[in-house]
Amino acid sequence: MIINVASRNVQRAEQNQAVYSATKAAVKGFSDSLRLDLRGSGVRVTTLYPGPVTTLGTDSSEILLQPDDVADIVGNILAAPGRIEIGELSLGAVR
Repeated sequence: MIINVASRNVQRAEQNQAVYSATKAAVKGFSDSLRLDLRGSGVRVTTLYPGPVTTLGTDSSEILLQPDDVADIVGNILAAPGRIEIGELSLGAVR
């Protein structure tokens, strides 16, 4: 199982985030190609697109994911039966 963490910035552009968004788009492209290359090998590839996550120094009025939320989702992806591939998963916090 390979889980690559990109960002929702790949799915929705934000101002002043050009370089960050470009690097995360590269993660998406790499993951998509790797998923195709490894199809049938038993290796599953998931790309995770979390929204903003609370980290040290976070100062935002947005509703943020907690690091434990993301870790729980990764655990669930890893626990999925081998016959299931979760190719892409987008996460966002809600009230």
